[in-house]
Amino acid sequence: MRSYRLIISILFLPLLFWFLIGILRGKITPREFKARFGKSESTTNGPKPSIWLHAASNGELTSALPILKDLKNESSAKDIIVTCNTLTAVFLAKKNGFRACIAPIDYLWA
Repeated sequence: MRSYRLIISILFLPLLFWFLIGILRGKITPREFKARFGKSESTTNGPKPSIWLHAASNGELTSALPILKDLKNESSAKDIIVTCNTLTAVFLAKKNGFRACIAPIDYLWA
């Protein structure tokens, strides 16, 4: 675990510049940039209990959609949030009526 934390810490500046270049090229928005570093507008601390699903890819999200739809229909008393590693998966989740955002990079503070 220590070596993982060391590597992810070393990669902070290269990742920061990578995402800044993504903004300049129009690949990501400033909102998505902030979400990658833990400053998302989607939170789990609303008035209702939350169910939080993380889908790393479109395939994982697609396989989880039937379960998510059942949960949404059965438990309207709960808030469902989906995080994804790719923007296409975020768009897919939103298209299916779920609150979704890009997943933050795995920094302790994020």
